[in-house]
Amino acid sequence: MPDESMYEDQASFQDFRTDGYVVINNFLSGSELQVLRQECDVLVKHAFEHLAIQGTAQPGWEVIQKGCIFESLPGKPSKLLAVDQNTYVQQRSLWPCCPSACKLLLGAKVTHLVAALLGCPSAKMHDCPRLFNDQYIVKPPGYVASGFAWHQDSDWCLEEAKGCSQYLSLWCALDDMSQENGCLQVRACAADDQVDDAKCLPVKAGTAIIMSDRLLHCSSANMSKHTRRAWMPQFSKTSILSHKDSAPVSFAVPIIAA
Repeated sequence: MPDESMYEDQASFQDFRTDGYVVINNFLSGSELQVLRQECDVLVKHAFEHLAIQGTAQPGWEVIQKGCIFESLPGKPSKLLAVDQNTYVQQRSLWPCCPSACKLLLGAKVTHLVAALLGCPSAKMHDCPRLFNDQYIVKPPGYVASGFAWHQDSDWCLEEAKGCSQYLSLWCALDDMSQENGCLQVRACAADDQVDDAKCLPVKAGTAIIMSDRLLHCSSANMSKHTRRAWMPQFSKTSILSHKDSAPVSFAVPIIAA
């Protein structure tokens, strides 16, 4: 099983299990930040070019008109792409995506952390975590529609999924986050259901905030003069399947912590 001790100086895994989130400072290196920022900017540019040519946003980029979600591989994946790691890596490494970003996504730093937090018992294919989603959250400057109301990431499961496997979001700040540009606000799972329990999380670029799918969180609009970017891959303990056809709701790519 992946070793939690490599993160003990930065984060308490017990906090994640009780509060539903944990903050890891300096999770991304300077070079990793550069790779993700570049990929993010290319994806956003490509999305807007597609919108200008086609007159409509591609599925997976539908919130482009509201502000901000850009999936690395937008739209419903094919059956093979959804579950086969080799096929996923091939597609995730093609332009406008960046091969270095794909290596980071499926590399040891991310997979060891995810496996430890989800409590996956081994590195065997049948019980390793699954990559569920991979997206960037981009808030344009001075855009009032770019806020997110209080929600849990698994709210949608009641309608779409056949049960809902435990999953987490690895939210990584690509820019310094502040109240002005719409930093995350969280309400710990163990807290009373009061607005006063909300906690703002202004963090530096490179910080990771890992959130349980049960964590109540929100973020306000970006009212600064600069774009605010975050990278947020999501991982589930087991495949999350549709109640309609038992196919993966999104991706269910096995990731093995080597």
